[in-house]
Amino acid sequence: MLKTLCRHGGVAVERHTVTQTVLFPDLVAKPLVATFDQAHASSDGGAILLRAADQRLQLTTRLSRCLTDARDPDRVTHALSDLVAQRVFGIACGYPDANDGDRLADDPIQKLLLDRHPVHGRPLASQPTVSRFENGAGPRALYAMGRELAATVIERHRRRLRGRARRITIDLTDDPTHGAQQLTFFHGHYDTWCYLPLLAFLTFEDEADQYLCAAVLRPGNAATATGARDLLKRLIVLLREAFPGVRVRVRLDGGFAHPTLLANLDTWRVERRDGLRGALVGDASSRHHQGRGRAPGGARSARQRALRHYQSPPDAAVDLRARVLWAGRDREPHQRTPLRPRDRSHQLLALLGQPAAGAAYRRGLRPDAGAAAPRRPYSLCARSGRERLLKIGARVVASARRFVVHLPCGFPDVRAWQTIARRLGATS
Repeated sequence: MLKTLCRHGGVAVERHTVTQTVLFPDLVAKPLVATFDQAHASSDGGAILLRAADQRLQLTTRLSRCLTDARDPDRVTHALSDLVAQRVFGIACGYPDANDGDRLADDPIQKLLLDRHPVHGRPLASQPTVSRFENGAGPRALYAMGRELAATVIERHRRRLRGRARRITIDLTDDPTHGAQQLTFFHGHYDTWCYLPLLAFLTFEDEADQYLCAAVLRPGNAATATGARDLLKRLIVLLREAFPGVRVRVRLDGGFAHPTLLANLDTWRVERRDGLRGALVGDASSRHHQGRGRAPGGARSARQRALRHYQSPPDAAVDLRARVLWAGRDREPHQRTPLRPRDRSHQLLALLGQPAAGAAYRRGLRPDAGAAAPRRPYSLCARSGRERLLKIGARVVASARRFVVHLPCGFPDVRAWQTIARRLGATS
């Protein structure tokens, strides 16, 4: 047992704890001791960049305004804005589960992100509070949050491009998400139980980057085109308001080739590229693959006879997976299962995970952001960005005048981190 002194309400209190030390007697040249005794330390020291980016975008504030607080004011400890920020920053740092709220309640960096004192500030919301928050959002609030996220991304690039863009491309794709939770159904194409989120990305001019601007959670047995019409209509309106006179191009893979959706795109006067254009009229690349799917010897099973294999033209497809289309594609292959009230928490997490994945923050969290034509662009996706820029061991010290975050001097990406910090308002 180890006696330690901790501060509680400004009073030193003696507390008995188990010594969190391990010994490796023969691991290296000398006995190696590992002990967890660093007070006020965090493994997310670099995450203060998220706070700086959000301060400019005001994204968590805008999202929280979409929610209605129906709680008893006398019993409220954590404001909705704090709960939104806690979940967005937590997911960005790699803590997607509500149970992580208990483990991170006293993390000094996570408290700093919510503008609380890192040492003496109130703990973060616990798992029960986070779970009630996630299940409290209604369909109107979720729709408003989705629209606010898309508007934030578009406004961010309207300012970057000064409202001048000749062409903006919208890419729609469906991406299976695995997990044994509500709304997971068996999908024949992916041959697994999954969700089927609908994701929309924006590309401005001929830039290499694609920016996630919308995410709609759908059950695993949803048809590929389900929800695409309403999502595209909303995005096209927002883009034309922000960029007058812009040419909008929509790229779809073959699974979105539903007659109603394609007719809507023609009505909205947008340029479109889909994975079936040319393939259904006997394109050479499609004829090359129509013979595939046969068993050895030329015999075909009943399932193989029900399949048609097409390959999209090289410049038309945005989906990296080979698309297998059922015969009679003009009818929906799966019956849509609408979101039930108790399943709305999953859609809320999909929305809150969108900025965490870099939808609005990504451009600011790159050292080459704003550069005209960087020679070596900094590759940054959600996972690599988190590991390279946010997951930094840190010790937090609070004095009467300032908070000091001590970061390791051997951090390999220190120059990139400092460049981003200065761009977000820091000074040397």
